[in-house]
This record gives sequence, C-alpha cells and structure tokens, in this order.
Amino acid sequence: MNNRIKNVLLIASVVFNLTLVGFLLYRQAMKPHPPHHFPVHQERMSNNRMIIRNKFKQFGETKQEFMKLLAHPEFNEDVVRDKLEEVIIKQEDLERSIGESLIELRREMTAKEAETFFNRSKRPKTEQKTQDRNPRRR
Repeated sequence: MNNRIKNVLLIASVVFNLTLVGFLLYRQAMKPHPPHHFPVHQERMSNNRMIIRNKFKQFGETKQEFMKLLAHPEFNEDVVRDKLEEVIIKQEDLERSIGESLIELRREMTAKEAETFFNRSKRPKTEQKTQDRNPRRR
C-alpha cells in the first residue's frame, strides 16, 4: 500500500474516532439527571421495591404460562380462560401494591417533597418521544 492511501486511511480513522468520542461525551452531558433524591425515604422504598419486584416476577411468570397455553397445539379454552383470570388477579395485586406503596410514601413526605417527587415528568415518556421526533406536532 502506498503512503498516500495509508495517510488517507489514518486521517479517516482519526476523524471517525474523534466523532465517536464527541458523540459519547455529548450523550453523557445531555443525559437527564434525577431531579432530587430522598434519602429519608430510601429504606421504606427499598423494602417496598422488593415486595413489588417479587409480585412483578410472579405476574410475569403467570403471563408467560398464559402465552404458552395460547401457543400450545391442543387448545383448551377453559384452561386458558382460568389462566387469564390468574394473570388478571396477579396484575391487579401488583398495581394495588404499587399504588399503596406510593400512598404510604406520600404520607411521609412534605408538600414540597411530594411536588418534586411526583411531578418529575409532566407528560408520559411515550408522548415526549413522539413529540421530540415530530416537531410539527408541537
């Protein structure tokens, strides 16, 4: 390979690497940071988080069993409907636990803490992503 081709490839490589490093630094700098941490409530939140995590796992496992029953070659509608009811019960239990945990957490907060904590995002993330991608919707 002659020196001119080597130099062009070297310059292209350096430009590519600098662009990549710049992009990664930009992403890190623009990453949203949590607005405020509440160390006073960390212990209670971690206890509730474990309970909710277990319920979420149970819900997920039950939902997978339901999907397997739907995919099974020998379809038994009564068994599938029973499993669906079980999925719904697990989901309701999960949602209730999350709601109760939030109510319990709110009970211990001041009004300012609650405003900061519960208003971290004024609109749903899916709405934000859609609006960010399509500027004409604004």
